[in-house]
Amino acid sequence: MLNQVKVEARFNNQNNLKGFINHLIYKRKIKLWNLQTNGETTNFNISPCDYKQVAQAAAIYYGKTKVSGRQGIYFLLRRFRERYGIIFGIVGFAFINLVLSAFIWDIRVSGNEALTEGQIKEHLSTLGIVAGLSTRELDKAAAELSLLAEFDRLSWVSVERRGSRLNIKVAEREETSSSLSREIACNVIAERPGRIVETEVYRGELMRTLGSGVAKGELIVSGTVDDGAGNILFLHADAKIIAECEETVSFFAPYSSTEKKKTGRVITKDYLYFLGNDFPLFLSRDIPENANYSEQLKQPTILGIKAPFRIRSAIYTEYEQIEVIELTDGVLKNLKTQIDTYEKNFYGDGYEIVKWHTEYTPTQTGIGAELSVVYRTNIAQKSQIRRKVEG
Repeated sequence: MLNQVKVEARFNNQNNLKGFINHLIYKRKIKLWNLQTNGETTNFNISPCDYKQVAQAAAIYYGKTKVSGRQGIYFLLRRFRERYGIIFGIVGFAFINLVLSAFIWDIRVSGNEALTEGQIKEHLSTLGIVAGLSTRELDKAAAELSLLAEFDRLSWVSVERRGSRLNIKVAEREETSSSLSREIACNVIAERPGRIVETEVYRGELMRTLGSGVAKGELIVSGTVDDGAGNILFLHADAKIIAECEETVSFFAPYSSTEKKKTGRVITKDYLYFLGNDFPLFLSRDIPENANYSEQLKQPTILGIKAPFRIRSAIYTEYEQIEVIELTDGVLKNLKTQIDTYEKNFYGDGYEIVKWHTEYTPTQTGIGAELSVVYRTNIAQKSQIRRKVEG
């Protein structure tokens, strides 16, 4: 709403009135709103700061002006200028709203089905994420990673803050073969491509013979069985299918690499942390371009009593990047470390190594390695039978 005053102007004759209006519009460039003329009297709205010029112009044309009305936020608030309770109430409300907006007061979970909201909130509480948490202390990335690590059922997590509300959005994985209930009808399919070398069928009908190759997802044991009396039974198929599989993996280790080396220069910036806000206690902002960041939060005491504020120290440790040249022995050692780590992560329990061959290829920038592995493992994977409902 614009701040405007309503003006009533009276003149001795219409010529003076017309001259007055032309003078305002074309010479003084004053904007007039809701202009209405009735005989020798005119009414219009103007900006409050233009009233002095309007009164001066009216005097030139032998007229008189008076303010007949006011509108706008300024005039509305001006009515309460002596009502200090209202003023303090507005200021207090704004201050309280500012303080409360610096904290999380509501946590909502969406997208969960198997997991309950209580399970997710209980884990968040172990991270300190509860109602009343300061938004400054909220680490959304850490919360997302922690939830994914805690609940295998979760495939995706997003932590979003909207004012004082924290929205936890999750997506769950579909039920895996190992978690299928015995009451659910299913087939056994190939979890990966391979050549079948051993089978143990506990329930269902074997659809493949020893020595046959299977592609990923191909049916091995069917849970749809004919009982011999013309009836089709849907069973929970179960089996152990050992297959011989092949895999080729490439690795590379360069002769030169870039590493970080500390220069010994450490810069500390202190902030006064109060009500979820930081107030800098420094003037210079000379922060190194290449620096590792860490911080410390301390609560000072005054005469043995904990202060209502804390001091947050932002620590910048400067480093420089240096080039490191490795000899051939060092590069081969790095390659062996990569291969050993891969073996521990991917060929642990449940794998039998049949063939292991590594071929090294030197290049101008480093040494590459190609690992060829033949192994045996159980490739049985259960897949739920989804029947169409007629009608």
